[in-house]
Amino acid sequence: MRRLVYILLFLIPVIGFSQSNSTYKFIENKGQWHKNVQFKTDIEGGQLYLESNKLTYDFYDREELEKYFHAHHSHAPKKELDRFNCHSYQVEFVGGKATEIETHKPTTEYYNYFLGSDRSKWASNVFGYGVTNYTNLYPNIDLVFYSVNESLKYDFNVKPFANPSEIKLKYNGVENIKISKGRLIIQTSINKIIEGKPYAYQTINGVITEVACEYVLTGKTLSFRFPNGYNKNLQLVIDPTLIFSTFSGSTSNNFGYTATFDRDGFLYSGSTAFGGTYPTVVGSYDRSFNGGIVDVAISKYDTTGTFMVYSTFVGGSSDELPHSMIT
Repeated sequence: MRRLVYILLFLIPVIGFSQSNSTYKFIENKGQWHKNVQFKTDIEGGQLYLESNKLTYDFYDREELEKYFHAHHSHAPKKELDRFNCHSYQVEFVGGKATEIETHKPTTEYYNYFLGSDRSKWASNVFGYGVTNYTNLYPNIDLVFYSVNESLKYDFNVKPFANPSEIKLKYNGVENIKISKGRLIIQTSINKIIEGKPYAYQTINGVITEVACEYVLTGKTLSFRFPNGYNKNLQLVIDPTLIFSTFSGSTSNNFGYTATFDRDGFLYSGSTAFGGTYPTVVGSYDRSFNGGIVDVAISKYDTTGTFMVYSTFVGGSSDELPHSMIT
């Protein structure tokens, strides 16, 4: 996956504030996923689903996936390779629920989802966003998701006179959770996730001023503590960073094979994709492999490399590899 991603990041310059050039894109749900899902973003080793009252993290095991690829091409018995390990957990907003989710920095490209024969699950002109804002998740407290320097970030924006002690995040489905050296360590059956020590600040007379902030863990419920207090007359921002450690997978492994351009200067990339979460999704979402495991993914970019014109799968029930492209 990393080879293709790095090539595309090299080709695509900054688009501008009004459009998304974020590492993480929050794709809106227009019926292609379960009705509880508001947005989805691809993360290292899985997906993150944003819902109105919780977050769902869905990971899969990269080592098992790689074993499947190697065994498949070495003609190992298929019956041993049909499934690989996954782990999901949820972060519940205890006492909180978003009645409205604002979006910012829309993607220039859009996505089409044609999932199976049930047209009620088909969706087109689906856009992604670089920023999602849960307004008033708690009274006068917003939760904002975005990315900085390839890290997934979330901020709690606590407005003046709001009560940050109302923020309570319950981790359901994790194997172990603890605080170590000020960081939150979450262990699943296949990987480890670290939430960095929270950084909190206020803007006082135009100057960003740090506010001492600590995690508090009661059972599996997380909250925040401010040992030195803060100025309640001003907005407070609580700013942790999510780190996916000892990665167990990547989002639909895809490997760049070939690239070219046409006489008008449009750019094309050809890769192999090993799953359904490549930008344009074809087929039902399924953690198990059913038939062929490799499809060709072809993407077209405009003449400046600024935005994606289209992206599509090409393939059948066997394995397809794009050895070379010309236009």
